[in-house]
Amino acid sequence: MIYNVKKEKKKKRKKKKKGIKLNERKEKNNNKREMCIFAVEYVVNSILTRIIFSYLIELNETEELTKMGIIFTYG
Repeated sequence: MIYNVKKEKKKKRKKKKKGIKLNERKEKNNNKREMCIFAVEYVVNSILTRIIFSYLIELNETEELTKMGIIFTYG
């Protein structure tokens, strides 16, 4: 006679999730975006100020520079 012997099933272990949680990932991405926006704004502002200064210097309008409250020496 053959007896049916039930085998005990092994419990599966849950794998621990590695890496960063979703919220932390979102925060990092947002920080990167903010830094990129800040860098672009900085570059654009610096370019604009250079253009304005070069334009004002070409016109020799020192009154405009003093109105803006900028002391600018051009050698």
